[in-house]
Amino acid sequence: MPVRWQSISVCLVLIVAFVLAGINERQPAQASGDAYKLSDGPYRVSLIDDLVIDDPARDKQLEIRIYYPEGDGPFPVIVFSHGMGGSQEVGADLMAYWAGHGYVVICPTHADSIKLYAKEHPDEVDGWARDMGKRRMLKLLKQTARSPTDWENRARDITLVLDSLSWIEDESPLLRGRLDHQTIGVAGHSYGAYTTMLIGGAVLDPPGRAKDVSWGDDRADALLVMSGQGVGRLGLTEHSWDGFSLPMLVMSGTRDNAAGGMDVISRRDPYDYAPAGDKYLVWIEDALHASFTGALASGDRRENYRGLWTESVLGSQDLESAEFEQIDQPAIFDYVKTATLAYWDSYLKHDTTAAAWLAGKELEVYSEGAVELSTK
Repeated sequence: MPVRWQSISVCLVLIVAFVLAGINERQPAQASGDAYKLSDGPYRVSLIDDLVIDDPARDKQLEIRIYYPEGDGPFPVIVFSHGMGGSQEVGADLMAYWAGHGYVVICPTHADSIKLYAKEHPDEVDGWARDMGKRRMLKLLKQTARSPTDWENRARDITLVLDSLSWIEDESPLLRGRLDHQTIGVAGHSYGAYTTMLIGGAVLDPPGRAKDVSWGDDRADALLVMSGQGVGRLGLTEHSWDGFSLPMLVMSGTRDNAAGGMDVISRRDPYDYAPAGDKYLVWIEDALHASFTGALASGDRRENYRGLWTESVLGSQDLESAEFEQIDQPAIFDYVKTATLAYWDSYLKHDTTAAAWLAGKELEVYSEGAVELSTK
């Protein structure tokens, strides 16, 4: 080879080596900001949808749905509480995502469920068609706002599920050996977030009752509060979270409004007023009230309809349709999924990789600043 071409070849080799070295040096920075296990998990997910827990003490039967991974257990248990008027069907995509990553998720249907009410009062359902059941929903809201009995019964529903884990395994042989009775997460959205805080030991000043009421259950190991309530709502005060020693992830966003004129900033209160130590706040730009369960991001038209209905009754009623269409709901739901899974893995599976991801700024980088992640 002529000397000239030899020189050019050597230069090309050096340039390529330099570029590759530069890429290798930048790789750690590129890895930062990745989503945490955003893809479907390693487990196939199955569903049990026909279980009813009998509660003679309250003369009640509690319907539950269970998502479980098809693998060798035991797996941590998450109990998820739906929002006002919802049912065990709420958040199906999120529940299946958690189950696919190795969790058994149990979803009860609380007494305020519109689906349950429609089943028990079929004669009224035809009248709902004119307003999609909004009047019934608004009536429920007014009743609940001043009904400590309803608050207590919601908390007791979660306690009943935890009391019934062995019964659930007996009734469903496919679940035997899959439930870790000693590792429990409790989660909820909206009214379900309030229910979660009650299980966490929130102290209330309910109207018409003695002060400092609490219905906590010390079997919970970690709490997930999505679109929760703040001071001045449903008996909550500045001291309601004083005794919160459990890990807690609070999640909301800039458009997470609520019926009754609730200030969206007050959704940060559970994080702000709780004592430091294993507390997290995930605050998402443009997140709506129905963004957190995945209904607005779903390709399923029925789920999307549910999400829009929730927004029209409970959420951002002042949001124009054109503005709504510009919000990237799948991206927001991705932030919800990756943050919640990292939280569960960190505190229910004691995964050090998850803990490091959660403690860092990866979510903020991955979301390009759409997510604020605070810790204390």
